Amino acid sequence: MKRLVLLGGGHSHVEVIRRLGMNPPRDTRIVLVSPGRHTPYSGMLPGFAAGHYGFHDCHIDLEPLCRLGRVEFRTTEAQGIDPIARRVLCSDGGAAIDYDVLSINVGATPGAEAIPGTPEHALPVKPVSEFVRAWDRIQSAATRTYLNNRRVMRCGPNAMNARSGALSEGDEDKKPDQPQLG
Repeated sequence: MKRLVLLGGGHSHVEVIRRLGMNPPRDTRIVLVSPGRHTPYSGMLPGFAAGHYGFHDCHIDLEPLCRLGRVEFRTTEAQGIDPIARRVLCSDGGAAIDYDVLSINVGATPGAEAIPGTPEHALPVKPVSEFVRAWDRIQSAATRTYLNNRRVMRCGPNAMNARSGALSEGDEDKKPDQPQLG
């Protein structure tokens, strides 16, 4: 039995798995190794950042795709490759994965931190998983800032209820600002 290991859930491996689902090879064990279950479709990231798409709209769920392609899915990172023994060493402490053929499609991560000012003033898109987490934090902080800086235009009890209701979840213990007369 031949052993094919697909290292990384990038676009190329997604297409390989899709095609394997249509015509599975005989006598071949295929394993996809990826640190996460979801892989981004980078062409939709601008729409994600603009709020047109949610996380699941622009990510491919590798688990059902692997089932379709009859591919074993292992959620871990490669810690190393031993080309002599033809083995992928994994960070999860599980058994190493032997291979006859190894395909690597893990994506590039630019060294943006080496560019002066980047860490303080820029948000690199790659790795995409870090971009998505950082973008969610930025969106949450912007929403909290916006809600906390709103001013009520009237001073009646309904205005105070409206302001209190605009506080984001988890901020219930904060007292609304004194209403500003408008």
